[in-house]
Amino acid sequence: MLHRHLIQNSVPNIYWGDVVLIACFLINRLLNLAIQEQVSWQVLYPEKDLFTVPPWVFGSVAFVHLLGPDMDKLAPRVVKCAFLGYSNT
Repeated sequence: MLHRHLIQNSVPNIYWGDVVLIACFLINRLLNLAIQEQVSWQVLYPEKDLFTVPPWVFGSVAFVHLLGPDMDKLAPRVVKCAFLGYSNT
């Protein structure tokens, strides 16, 4: 099903690995019946937050905030991008 969705939306092959990583990221944060309906992430890392950023849909529109000393008052402060995944750190 995911394979068909990626093809229909013309997602280039180079991003399919990122899609798998996002799927694993989200699966690890869902209830797991094998461990008495607990969340795998919370069992492994009870001291860490479940989500440090809210979950996003792969390929959705995201706006990146630009920071820097060379920005003047009228300079654009965001860039429109597509969400491709979460940071490994």
